[in-house]
Amino acid sequence: MHGSSVTHYRKKVPRTGAAREDSDRIRLRPAWLMWGAILTILVSFVSPKMSVLLGGAVAAWGIWYARAEYLPALIVVQFSIANFFIAGGGGIVPPIMVIAGFPFNVGYIIAFAMAARNVYEFLNTDTFRQAGVRWLFILWLIAIPFTMVMSVMGKLEENMSWTGPLRVTLMAGAFFYGLILRKTWPVDGRVIYKGLVPIMVVFYLLADFSLFWHRYLFVFVALGVPAGILATRQRRLLWKVLGWMCVILTVDYGLGLGIVSFIKLGGGLESLEGDATSSGGLGGIAGGSATLTLNFVMLSSAAMTMFYFIRTLPGRRLAGRLLGLPAFGFLVAFSVMIALLSPRYAITNATLGEDAGSASVSEKLMYKLFDERSVIWNATFEDIVNGPKIFRPSGRPVIIPMYNGEDREWVHGAHNVIMEVLVSLRFVAGPIVLCMYAVAMIGCARTFGSEGLMARGVLAIATLATALIGGVTGHYPMTDEVSFLFMGLAGLGWTASTGAAKSEWLVVAQKAAAKRGRDRNSRYHRRRSFFAR
Repeated sequence: MHGSSVTHYRKKVPRTGAAREDSDRIRLRPAWLMWGAILTILVSFVSPKMSVLLGGAVAAWGIWYARAEYLPALIVVQFSIANFFIAGGGGIVPPIMVIAGFPFNVGYIIAFAMAARNVYEFLNTDTFRQAGVRWLFILWLIAIPFTMVMSVMGKLEENMSWTGPLRVTLMAGAFFYGLILRKTWPVDGRVIYKGLVPIMVVFYLLADFSLFWHRYLFVFVALGVPAGILATRQRRLLWKVLGWMCVILTVDYGLGLGIVSFIKLGGGLESLEGDATSSGGLGGIAGGSATLTLNFVMLSSAAMTMFYFIRTLPGRRLAGRLLGLPAFGFLVAFSVMIALLSPRYAITNATLGEDAGSASVSEKLMYKLFDERSVIWNATFEDIVNGPKIFRPSGRPVIIPMYNGEDREWVHGAHNVIMEVLVSLRFVAGPIVLCMYAVAMIGCARTFGSEGLMARGVLAIATLATALIGGVTGHYPMTDEVSFLFMGLAGLGWTASTGAAKSEWLVVAQKAAAKRGRDRNSRYHRRRSFFAR
């Protein structure tokens, strides 16, 4: 009516962050981003610094326009000439650019871009609040300034790897980034069998022919079996073949069998044994080049895969509960116990003697715990207890007392997640990062014990196997080189609560039922159209 005021209400648009329409219009196709990542690798053979610029641009774009389909490309873009043992690569320093005294490579750019994307998500959406980790995100932001101070202290002492604490803390934020990617995660998990499985097959083959190495292979050992089994359950023959190849290559690499090397050499058992043990290490259960840590990571992942995919197997829900907080508590208690019980003497082969290859599994395990690892843990534990409590200059070595009365400076890490995080980040940032580690384990264990979350359960299995086994005798899960993939998979496979898992399972079941209905209708119409001709 004329002269009357009419109030118009605009429907409130939910705050969905990465799912905004403008982001959907701008985003690149996953294949284009993958080609950019491959081009980055090729450029690193010609101009390493140019590869940092190109890879940084590709990574920053993929990180900001957060899509689950971009994850495979974000993995590949971190590889460079330093990871390939061809054309003079391998064993060289990774491509780095120094800007204002701070070293940058593609991984560092990913860390800073991911931190900015997480802050943007925190300020503009309710993603973290709905997941129940808003408080954890605030604690993570508090930890960053403490690690910056420690990095500056390490720089003033001119220590190596002085940026370590800052990089580790920033990369731990991949857990929150995984929660962002989960909003665009496809129900059928096609990112796994179309993206991750082919990547693992290709780089496993390159690694078996001694052409490639990267610490992501340690995470692939935990991911390969469940991801491969998921791929074999697809209808297309291509995914089935790639799935079985992924499973076989994971077992081969995880146990150090050297099957591919044996085929390459075309020799007898002598050739197989010689190539498998060429690394000169202890070897694992099968006597191959893989360590006991990788052996047990792969075997635990395979065991959890059996529990997960055989739905009628009892005890899976109970196992899911035990793999969360109780398992993390055991990890802490076990680490402290071994560190306190270990004798203080130099790293020797006293348990195995001269012939390590002929030792039994129990002898190798005792060596791993009480000879090779425990003396490092003992020295690290004393550094944690007697050293600075809040700020410790980054890159400062741990002093290991030798059996001959001398001291040895150890800069190769604590080989235990709990010890490494506390010795490098101390008692403010360290407990915060360990809390993120524990929350990731608990949420993934909840996913493992739930029904129907098939694709995300694969990621939960990889996270749990890496966290529980790899975190005991290794610290690689929380290194800046691995944390992006490890904590990112944890965020993707994470479940907030049992009720959330049940509601998500209902959505998955409804979509699957609707898809089956569409398939039946399409087949019915095809039959009618055929008989109508």
